[in-house]
Amino acid sequence: MKLVLNEAKKLPKLKIVTLQVFAENGKAVKMYEDFGFKEYGRLPEGNLYKGKLVDDILMYKNF
Repeated sequence: MKLVLNEAKKLPKLKIVTLQVFAENGKAVKMYEDFGFKEYGRLPEGNLYKGKLVDDILMYKNF
């Protein structure tokens, strides 16, 4: 993730990066927060994971 974000910073027109992550994936959510991503919304039951509908967390990071 660090490498990807460092490369993204080199793109002068890039102002924001967005992503979606399963709400149940606490480790991934924490990692993204540690890299400066912030939650801006949720998509209830946005994905099917292991036969169960799970929420998606929508996140962004500004440059």
